[in-house]
Order: sequence, then structure tokens, then C-alpha cells
Amino acid sequence: MTLSICDPQFPQILEVLEADTMLKVLQKALLGTALSTLKVQHCSVGEKRHKPGKSFLLSYRLGIQDSSTNIHYEQLLSAQLCLPGRDWTEFKACLDTPTHSPTGIPSVSYIPEVNMLLWAFPYDRKLVHLPKLLDTESLGSYFTIRLSDLELSPSEHIGSVQARVMHYLPECSCMIRYTLA
Repeated sequence: MTLSICDPQFPQILEVLEADTMLKVLQKALLGTALSTLKVQHCSVGEKRHKPGKSFLLSYRLGIQDSSTNIHYEQLLSAQLCLPGRDWTEFKACLDTPTHSPTGIPSVSYIPEVNMLLWAFPYDRKLVHLPKLLDTESLGSYFTIRLSDLELSPSEHIGSVQARVMHYLPECSCMIRYTLA
């Protein structure tokens, strides 16, 4: 598939594909306050899907550092460019959701500078069950109920569940590997 970068419906395509530019835009829009201890260290552009004149979707992978703890995080974002005249208002209900990603980034954000909506992983516009599929505490009880069918001895139980995302394609698929201890 050839990615067309000239689309009059999405004049911001070149800007949103420039990782250095988007690092600054995302830092300001998502973590912008001077009081924030979180800083975007790096930004890379991932998957891109373009239907000329209709839609432009892409993903970003951010490296974030918390200066107060020196902990490094990785945050995936899926983005959708809005058509001129059809901005974030069609997603107002999503923006009213007060949830946040594990790194503190709002689950859904609108960035007017580039007329773009962002979803912070594990929140996804179409894969709405991802947060539940990555909630390892709830999964522990779910798997415990299901594993009783395996005729484990009464002393055997699930001590912990770890979830590892093996593959993620925004709005399409997510492969998760669960490790049960």
C-alpha cells in the first residue's frame, strides 16, 4: 500500500508524520503543565492507514520519563485526523469520559493544533474491551473459575496473572499473552 501524503482533506498529514514535531505537540497537549513530572523522551510514528479524502489513522509510541521517580514508561497512542468542519464534536461523548491511561494520560484527547483525536492505550475507539482484558486482578478470578474445570487439586490456585501485549493494531486487533502463576 502506498501512503499518499498529499490530501486536501487532511493538510496536517506531513506535520503529524514528523516525530520530532509531534513529540513537542504531544508533550504540550498531554503533559503540558509546568508542574508535571512527566516528560516525553522520544516519539515514533507507527502504523498508518489512509483512505484519501475519508480518513487518516496512525499510531505513536511514546517514551515517557517521570522525573520525580526516574521511572520510564512506554505509551501507545492511536490517532485519527478529523475532517475539516467535522472536528472533535462527533466524539464529544468519548472526551467526557474521565478515565486515564496507566501513565496518567487522558484516555481520549483532542489536539486542535493538528485537528486530531488521540486514544491512549489500552483505550481504543473500536476495541472497547481492551482495558478489561488487561485488568490482571479481575482476570485472576475469571481464570480461577475457568480453570476449576481442569480438575486441579484443592491446594492449587492461581497466584498471579501477567498480561503481555504481543501485537497491537489500533482499531483492528490486539494479541495478548497471559501467563498464569
